[in-house]
Amino acid sequence: MWRNDEMIALPPKPLAVLIYLVQHAGQLVLKETLLDAIWPDSVVSDAVLKTCMSQIRKALGDTAQSPQYVATVHRQGYRFIASVTSFELPSSNAMAAMDMDMKSSSGPPSRASNSHPTSDAPDPLIEREAVFAYLHNRLRQASQGQRQVVFVSGEAGIGKTSVVEAFVTQAMRDRQMLWAFGQCVQHYSAGEAYLSILEALGRLCRGPKGNRIISLMSRYAPTWLLQMPWLLSPSALTRMQQEIHGVTRERMLRELAEVLEAVSTEYLLVLVVEDLHWSDYATLDAITMLARRQERAKLLLLGTYRPVETIVHEHPLRAVIQNLRVHGHGAEYTLDLLSERGVMAYLSAHFPQHQFPEPLSQVLHRRTEGNPLFLVTMTASLLRQGVIGRQDGQWVLQSTIQEVESHVPEGLRFLIEQQLDDLSTYDQLLLAAGSAIGVEFSVAAVAAAAVEDPEQVEARCEQLSRQQRFLRPAGLDIWPDGTVTALYRFAHSLYQQVAYQRMGAGQRVQLHRRLSARLEIAYGEQIHQIAAELARHATQGREIDRAIHFLLHTAENAVRRYALHDAREPLATGLELLSTLPSTPHRTQQELSYLMLLRVVLAATQGLDAPDMMPLLSRMAELYPQVETLSPFIMGFWMGIWAWHLQHLESLRTAEEVAARYLSLAQDQQSQQHIMRASQALGTSLLVLGSPALARQHLERAIAIYDPVQHNPTKMEVTQDPGVTNLCFTAVMLWLLGYPDQALQRCQEAMALAQQLQHPFSLVFALRHMARLHLYRGEYRQMQSRAEALIKLATEQAFHPSIREGSRLCGHHR
Repeated sequence: MWRNDEMIALPPKPLAVLIYLVQHAGQLVLKETLLDAIWPDSVVSDAVLKTCMSQIRKALGDTAQSPQYVATVHRQGYRFIASVTSFELPSSNAMAAMDMDMKSSSGPPSRASNSHPTSDAPDPLIEREAVFAYLHNRLRQASQGQRQVVFVSGEAGIGKTSVVEAFVTQAMRDRQMLWAFGQCVQHYSAGEAYLSILEALGRLCRGPKGNRIISLMSRYAPTWLLQMPWLLSPSALTRMQQEIHGVTRERMLRELAEVLEAVSTEYLLVLVVEDLHWSDYATLDAITMLARRQERAKLLLLGTYRPVETIVHEHPLRAVIQNLRVHGHGAEYTLDLLSERGVMAYLSAHFPQHQFPEPLSQVLHRRTEGNPLFLVTMTASLLRQGVIGRQDGQWVLQSTIQEVESHVPEGLRFLIEQQLDDLSTYDQLLLAAGSAIGVEFSVAAVAAAAVEDPEQVEARCEQLSRQQRFLRPAGLDIWPDGTVTALYRFAHSLYQQVAYQRMGAGQRVQLHRRLSARLEIAYGEQIHQIAAELARHATQGREIDRAIHFLLHTAENAVRRYALHDAREPLATGLELLSTLPSTPHRTQQELSYLMLLRVVLAATQGLDAPDMMPLLSRMAELYPQVETLSPFIMGFWMGIWAWHLQHLESLRTAEEVAARYLSLAQDQQSQQHIMRASQALGTSLLVLGSPALARQHLERAIAIYDPVQHNPTKMEVTQDPGVTNLCFTAVMLWLLGYPDQALQRCQEAMALAQQLQHPFSLVFALRHMARLHLYRGEYRQMQSRAEALIKLATEQAFHPSIREGSRLCGHHR
């Protein structure tokens, strides 16, 4: 909104209300009419409308008591009372050249909404007709129930995001559909498992069909709903936490597939995941699962990525895409750079009736190599510097070609920094604060980081967005503490990177510390949900203790979701940070917590005899005397030492001695939990040493103590459930003592318990022993069936030692 030559900032909704009133000037507009027109897909109260009117009056310098523009009709509505004059605006094509992604001023559809865009569709992107035709063909197939997975690839700045957003805008104009967006972000420390998928689901739940999506998630994907507790009432959250046990990687992937298939039976669904070259491993598992499913689904999954990033950082995405393409589960479309003809078309579209000399397009093409982002940024720079200008109503080049070529900067970074330098100091501060958050940020977080008023921050962000300078609106976010805040995102990740990297070290540290403090307040008891984000802020803010704390929570979140590979990085980073701290009791406790969790991850992914296991246990041996005798760490230490020795023939007696020492200590302390685990260890040692009769009393004692709730593996930080373990070893013992039927019964009990717990480690363990028992009994067909199930489950969970075990068992049958 303009007052003479002054731009007046007004947020989107108040502006929409004002426009509607102006369009109906002189008429009484009822409150209900305004609510239906401005919030067609949302339920909002009169208080929201009053807030908008307050913002409008503040911008206009108006008052409710003595109105000059908007009069309130008591209990009915509002009337615009000022005179209104209409006139034609000149072409805005020249200003569109400032757009960073080669789109018209109408912009992309809001990423927080699934409704049809209210603005005119953007102009077609240059030389992108083929990819639009390709994507629309894929969407048609998806609408017929044939799920589609497409990866749009290309170098940074080539317009992947622009293509996807323009395609979605076109599709929503022609079809009834839902779409959801998730962004993978570059992390300077450990990332959050399934981050982009959770973001997309969250947007669906906050969209126009949010209540229906939440209902479907509660039915088909309760474990995913638990990851977003802010969507549930406290009572519903408590009830769901009590009902759900055994959250596993397999279960989460299955539930994700089932809920998206359920949604797609009611709506055509487009799921967009951007910047997959920064994705976590768990997100790749989810995409692979969705791509390979055979069930019909009206689903189009679009992913964007930069191939060069996957090569430089050895990211597994490229191998995933190749595997999906080979088996016909996915497709890839690589965007090309613009040709010289494309550069000419761009100049004609954005500078109509120009009189540029023909060599200008050749120079721009040579300098930008046809990269759309480079081209847009460079022409915007020429426009600002007056190299391109108007004469007699026409666009002309106001310098020679030689001067243009000699003055055009070579690097895009320099161009972006020039644009940043043109901003006010205040705007530079806001963008710096936003860049510390990521590609997308909230106004509330930026205000906290910059120590500025949130309303003023939002006004400036909105103005930068309207000027198409650096930012785009990205909807709203609601924090657990009730804060409602606008979201904005950088027009391209390169802008975020440059804005962040140009800051001084001291400024970065302060911004990250303020961000961390504000987010802790906002999330309160739900703080563990953003552990990875807080770990990043603490790391960059040089708050080592806090970084160590949140890195451990990040790893625990990954293990809880069975994204085990994603747990390794935060654990390694945290241990590295711990090594820089002086030795104190608190540090010892922290390090043992890390080592305990790392032991579980190593055992699950590499086996109990993993090369790194003994150094880890040796370090635990150094540390455990410094803590309380039977602290939570000691169980992991004793069981780890025992299990490692049990894997080596030359140290089986040592394993028995370790188990006996552990049992003696547990009995002295009268700890039933430790007695159970030590009895299991000693019984198993005696069994392996050929003394099944002696082993029997210890194993049966462990079974008698076991409680499936109290000794749940997720609470004890152990690899498999101790009840399943004891039943399996008891079955072996009974077989050796000559009771084959009783052995089979115990194995069946172990299988039933593992299935009830839905704990994949335990189920793999039970399958291994069931297959072996069938082998001993000469039941080869049953053994083959169990071995194949073992290989399938172990492959899905990436339990490599169990895959090898299953293959050996199948080899016995052949």
